[in-house]
Amino acid sequence: MDPAQVLRELGEAFAGGDWTALRHKVSEDVVVVDIASGSQTSTGADAFVEGDQNWRNAFTNFTVEILAIVGDASRAAGDFVLRGTHTGPMPTPWGDVAGTGREVELPFAMFCEVENGKVTVIRDHYNPTLAMTQIGLEPRAV
Repeated sequence: MDPAQVLRELGEAFAGGDWTALRHKVSEDVVVVDIASGSQTSTGADAFVEGDQNWRNAFTNFTVEILAIVGDASRAAGDFVLRGTHTGPMPTPWGDVAGTGREVELPFAMFCEVENGKVTVIRDHYNPTLAMTQIGLEPRAV
């Protein structure tokens, strides 16, 4: 399967909260590198799905807009915008942040490696200072 299509389906599953479809799009040993947190890494499909559930659970009226997705034979990159109201706990490298009721619009990019129709490596890029500022907190150094 075309890597760009795999990433598009991954983004659509995340946007729709379809955890079964999301998990199906990644390898069992997918490696996720969160560049914004200082390259914090998690491994495994369960950890990936849990991380995405945490984001979705932190925001009501959650949406993800897919702006663009491109790819070649083994990689894909996507440009996205997450929007929602911060109402639930949001896990961060510094601890959970309780809901603030503030609106968030957070651009992010994903760079993926794809093998046999499954994402094997994800590198997430977003601006944690923008996220913290939008929910009304002082940003912290990573």
